[in-house]
Amino acid sequence: MRYKDPDKIPLLFDAALKIIGANGLVGLKMSVLAKEAGMATGTVYLYFGNKADLLDAMYEHFQQKLAERMTNGIQERATYEAQLRQKWYNYLLFLQQHPLEHYFLSQYRHAAGRKSQRQTNSTDGLQSMRELLREGQQNGILKKMPAELLLVQMCGSIYEMLEAANDGRLGALTELPHHA
Repeated sequence: MRYKDPDKIPLLFDAALKIIGANGLVGLKMSVLAKEAGMATGTVYLYFGNKADLLDAMYEHFQQKLAERMTNGIQERATYEAQLRQKWYNYLLFLQQHPLEHYFLSQYRHAAGRKSQRQTNSTDGLQSMRELLREGQQNGILKKMPAELLLVQMCGSIYEMLEAANDGRLGALTELPHHA
């Protein structure tokens, strides 16, 4: 049995993100990944039995990373509005600061055949936002409609802001007001 170095997994994820960012999911080959990560192809297979296992592990990892990021800066006794504003801002910053992760998550969710049992049971980085939207509906703060629709509307505004920031129509996103 060969020893697995836990430090190699982040190297593999980073190399995979770079390849996926340049060539999409279809461009990710285990041999190309090994070369990009600076290791032998056999070593990659020591950590992940196949490309699907690698992608599933990456998806879970980056969803967990997003879930953790969503709670940054939220005070224990913050008002509902302050929590919602902070989570919105946290998601905006996550997408801005981690464009390759965002691209990968989007590619993974939309890839044919990726609707595996693993994906439906995985961490959902935006679950805390969904729960907060449902809480707002239960308390009469937000209109009663599918929480997923509210989330899609919020995400749409975030994507548009990122596009405006990236093409110079908007100043630095870190200067946006986001605290109560």
